[in-house]
Amino acid sequence: MSGHNINYELYNSAVAGTNVVDDPGSSGTIDLKGKSGGWLSAATSGTRTLPATAAGVTLTVHASANAPVFADAAANTIVTLGSDKAAVVTSMGGNLWLSGPILAQSVT
Repeated sequence: MSGHNINYELYNSAVAGTNVVDDPGSSGTIDLKGKSGGWLSAATSGTRTLPATAAGVTLTVHASANAPVFADAAANTIVTLGSDKAAVVTSMGGNLWLSGPILAQSVT
């Protein structure tokens, strides 16, 4: 990645096309609809619940504005994103999720 716009590059290199996951909105549970991963961009604040799923499922989550929270089914916060930040979350199986580092847009 060149670092000019990390969110655009993450979207295009990792999850183009049909891998876009619908944002359930504030207080909703994410529905992967059988996908083994994808890209979700949240436009509003509030908590999105990550679903119970198989180990190894990855989801790139992005905040286009505000500060969405992504939590597991037990309401444990997995990651909170600031505006225009992204992170990759990975299922450890069932309701266990792990977050990678928060990625910020780089202007170089």
